[in-house]
Amino acid sequence: MTFFKPLALTVAVALFSGCAALNDAVEKTAGLTGMTDPAPETTNEAVDVAGALANLRSAGFTESDFGSPAAMRSAATMLAALGSEWVQFNRWTAEILESNELYRERIRKRDKQRLKRWLIGTKGSPGVLVRNEFSDAEERLVREKMAPVSCFTESGEVRDYADYADAEVIRDLAFANSPHLAFESWKRAELESGNRMTWEEYVDARIKKEVSREPWRWENAEQFLKTSHYYQAALRSWGENCSIGTPVEYVHYVLNTHFLDVRNSLYAAAIDRVGANAAYRMAQQAMETQVGALNSITRALWEASDTGQWETPKQPLPAFVGRSPGVLVKHLGGMCSYFGASDSRETNSDTIDALAMALGAEQRSIDRGFHCLSWGDGNWEKIASMVSEESRLISNFMRQYSPVKNGYLVPSWAYPGPEHRDEIRWVRARDYRRDSGLSNMPVHERETCTTYAAKHSNLMSWTYPACDTLEALNAAFDERESLMGPAGRGAAFTCVNSQGISSEPDLTACPTLYSRDSLASGHHKN
Repeated sequence: MTFFKPLALTVAVALFSGCAALNDAVEKTAGLTGMTDPAPETTNEAVDVAGALANLRSAGFTESDFGSPAAMRSAATMLAALGSEWVQFNRWTAEILESNELYRERIRKRDKQRLKRWLIGTKGSPGVLVRNEFSDAEERLVREKMAPVSCFTESGEVRDYADYADAEVIRDLAFANSPHLAFESWKRAELESGNRMTWEEYVDARIKKEVSREPWRWENAEQFLKTSHYYQAALRSWGENCSIGTPVEYVHYVLNTHFLDVRNSLYAAAIDRVGANAAYRMAQQAMETQVGALNSITRALWEASDTGQWETPKQPLPAFVGRSPGVLVKHLGGMCSYFGASDSRETNSDTIDALAMALGAEQRSIDRGFHCLSWGDGNWEKIASMVSEESRLISNFMRQYSPVKNGYLVPSWAYPGPEHRDEIRWVRARDYRRDSGLSNMPVHERETCTTYAAKHSNLMSWTYPACDTLEALNAAFDERESLMGPAGRGAAFTCVNSQGISSEPDLTACPTLYSRDSLASGHHKN
């Protein structure tokens, strides 16, 4: 049984990549949810270091685990910062729960618009009923059987993502998005079978045909419908059509980074005294106690940080909050960072693993090990200071910017993490050498969070506190990168991943890289 659950080190592709648009393209680009009243400012709350210190002791940690009282206090500072930001995050996501009815009405309006665009279309893009000539019977089938899956059930409730996906898969398999192709395929299926078919019988025939293409992959039709690429596309469709995009997933990147910083540091502190399993449980207990009770959205994201796996919560719907992305190697902090495990790279590993698993063994993996900083008070203090400052900034951002209503928009690329970048756009530059005063000469100009917010604001003010905070947070993450780079974290990751095809990498060939057994022996503290 694996007691340490690694998170992918490279950027995980979101299951529902790209949040749903709102009623206009501006909000779609931002990936946010509205621009009404600005979020109220709240006062900063004190970080409870003393409480975190008591929490560590209660979980079983001792000063000897960290090396000194000062180092243990630094660890408590990190833990307190983590608890404070997740508590703030819990309040922040509660706004989504409180705004559920508002989301429902927005989705209902979009749902009707989507159906109308598909059936009738617009002047520039006619719909299926305009592009094709159908008989009355065919048109009735198009409306009843082939139309886009609604986001709402007959009772008016928002359709569950799994229920939506089941219906959308069938629609996709039957070519329902292009009715003329569906009718042609239906006729061809009837000719092949030699019998007339209802729509449902035609759909069953299409499923059987798709399964027969790769019979070794699917045990039955149900497995095919739940795991094929059709199902993944259907889930993405639900995310795009039946949910409202929020900035939650971008904020979660920062919290996810701190989650790993704290857990790996606490784990490495205790493993040589109590063993791997107990060290993991102690770290989890200290963190969960510090954070306290969480609502359904925050709990789902906490579990994503813990396991690396995103599971869409049944509630709340329709508030879709995105999947936890992996943490970039350059952002891995903590006194020790786990580089995760990869599938075995032996040439015949698939055959060997299949036999072993048939006998009850777990599938093998290659442990990339842990990269650790030199164990001492100074490094503990640096890591704690780094996490605390970033935590202060992300907490301030959540106080300044509501996930559901604001007087201005913050773009998704303004947050730290995989999506962060400088936006470069083309502009017409004024050229006083020409009589017209204008030139078509393209000029590169940097788009910042502030310039973006100014263009997408309904405020009279030209100040955007959330953007100022994000700029500072990005600068803090640049500092994180500049701190961990010289420490060799990125070089160690490159080293362990560049080793041939051996079944187990030689961790001793990479500087300051330790296996779990080596951590358990305390070698990282020497």
